Amino acid sequence: MNFDIERISEFTDDLYRGEDYLEDSKVAFLSWAEDLSIAGARVVLHVDPNEVKPEGEEIPLCLIPLKEGESKGKPFVRKFHVMEGGYAQYTIYPRDEEFAPEEEKILLVLIHIHFLCGARVRLLLQMQEMLVLNPLTHLPNTEGCGQILDEKILSGELSDYDGIQINLKSFGMISRRFGAAEGDRLIKKYASYLLTVIEPGEFVGHIGSDNFVFLIRKERTKDFLRKVEEVHLEAGRGEDTQRVTIGCYVGVHPMSGEETDPDAILNAMSVAMNIARNQKQSVVYLTKELSEEISFQRMVEMEFSDALLNGEFLVYFQPKVDMVTGEIVGTEALARWRHEGELVSPGRFIPVLERSGKSLELDLYVLETVCKYISKWAEEGHANVPASVNFSRSDISGFGHSPKELAKQIVDMIHKYNVSTDLIIVEVTETADIVQVNDLLEFATSLKDAGIRISVDDFGTGYSSLSVLRDFPVYEIKVDRSFLNHEDFDFKDRSILESIIRLASQLELKIIAEGVETRRQVDLLLGLGCRNAQGFLYDKPLPKEEFEERLLRGNYEGV
Repeated sequence: MNFDIERISEFTDDLYRGEDYLEDSKVAFLSWAEDLSIAGARVVLHVDPNEVKPEGEEIPLCLIPLKEGESKGKPFVRKFHVMEGGYAQYTIYPRDEEFAPEEEKILLVLIHIHFLCGARVRLLLQMQEMLVLNPLTHLPNTEGCGQILDEKILSGELSDYDGIQINLKSFGMISRRFGAAEGDRLIKKYASYLLTVIEPGEFVGHIGSDNFVFLIRKERTKDFLRKVEEVHLEAGRGEDTQRVTIGCYVGVHPMSGEETDPDAILNAMSVAMNIARNQKQSVVYLTKELSEEISFQRMVEMEFSDALLNGEFLVYFQPKVDMVTGEIVGTEALARWRHEGELVSPGRFIPVLERSGKSLELDLYVLETVCKYISKWAEEGHANVPASVNFSRSDISGFGHSPKELAKQIVDMIHKYNVSTDLIIVEVTETADIVQVNDLLEFATSLKDAGIRISVDDFGTGYSSLSVLRDFPVYEIKVDRSFLNHEDFDFKDRSILESIIRLASQLELKIIAEGVETRRQVDLLLGLGCRNAQGFLYDKPLPKEEFEERLLRGNYEGV
C-alpha cells in the first residue's frame, strides 16, 4: 500500500491529544490495524536500573492485546535507546506470517513518529517533575513539599503531624571517602530506606544535599526518630563494600494547626534542625518559647544597624564607688536599647550581636559616645571620672581586623575627641581559649603602649585567672558578682574572695567588687581589704542626665 500523508497526519494528531499517552497510542496504532494487518502491539520502555527507576521495571507506552491464535507470524521488532538510560522496544504482531515489505516501511515511519512523540511527552513530564521532585531521589523537593503542606493546610489535618527536618551527620566526609558517585548512590539507598519507615498520610521530602523533611503523625514521632537515629548501609561495590552508619541531627516543629504558610513551616523545621546541628544535639523541639526567642534574634540582627543610626541605642553609666568615703571613683558605660518605646535587656541583645559579628559596631559606638560626653563635660567645667568601655572577646578575635588594628581604632577615637587616656579604661573578659588569649595579649599590650588602662571583668569565673594576672598588663580586676550574690555564701566563698583581694593588693592592682547590694556585703568586703564597689546599693545604671546630676551631688552619704 502507498503512504497516505493525511493518514500519517491523523496518526500524529492522535498522539498529540495529550490526554492519556498510553490510550492515545493504542488509538493511533489501531487506526492502522486493518490496513497493515496488525494483530497486536506492545511498546515498552526498559529503563536502566542504575539510573532513575528500580530494576526490572517496564513502562508501557502502547499495548494492543494480542488474542490467542490471532498471529502466527514473526513480529516486527525495533529498539531505540532513550535519554533516560535504557531503551524503548517496539513489538508489532502481524495477522499473517509476516508483514509485507511495504507494510514494514509504513510501520517503521509510524514507529519513528511514535518514538519522537513519546520522547517529547517524557521530556515534558520530566520538566514538570523537576519542579517538584529531587532529581536524585525522586522525592518531593522544596516546591513539592510546599504543595503537600498546602494540601494538609486546606484539609485541616496539619495539627495531627509533627514537621521534622534531618541533616545527615558527616555525610560530606563519607562522600569524599567513597567518591561522589557512591555518595549519590548512598543518598538514594537512604531515601529508599526512609520510604519504608513512613506510613500512609505521612510524607518524606528531599530538599537538597543531605537534608530531608517529613510530616509524621504525632503519636509516631518517637518511634520514627528511633528508626532514623542510626541507619546502616553498605557502601562500595562488589567485594570492596563497607558498612557505614549514618546518623542525623533532627529538628522537630510540632504543628498547632494554626499554620497557614508552607514556607514558614519549612523554615521552622530548618531552624530547629540548625539549632540541633550547631549545638551538637541529636534532637531539638521547636517550642513556642524557643520560636519566640529565634524571632527576637532575627529581629535584632535585621534591625540593629537602623536602630543604631536612629539613636535607639543609649549609653547608661553605673558608678564605681569608694565604700569608705562614698566618693564616685569611676563609672562603667553600658549600652541600652530603647526599641519601640521599651528597654530591651542587654542580656538578650548583646549575645545575638556577638554571635552575628555586630558587637564591635556597638562597642565602638559606645566608646565614641562616651568620648563625646567626657569632652563636653570638660568644656562645661564638670568633674570627670574614668569611664570603662566594654569590648567583647568576639571584637578582639573577630574577622576583618587584627587585635592591634582594633587597639589603634580605639586610640584614634580617643584622640579624635581630645580625651585624656587617663579617662578611658577598656574592659575585657578573661578567656581560656588559647587563640583568644594570644589575641587578648596583643590587644592589651597595644593599648598599654598607648597609655590606655585595661580592666578584667568577671574575674575569677574563667580557667585562666592567675595567668591573666601574670601575663597581661592589667590595671584593674572586677570580682564577679557570683562570689557575693548567692544564698549559700560560706567559708569557701570568703576564702576565695580574700585570696583574690590579697593577691590584687600584692600586685598593686585596683580591685572592684561587682553586684554589691547590701550593707552586709560592704562590711564583708571592707573587712577583707576591698575598698571599691559597683552595684545597686549605690545606683543602677543611669541615663546620661541622671549620671550628670549624680556627679554634681558628689558622694553617696549615708550608704
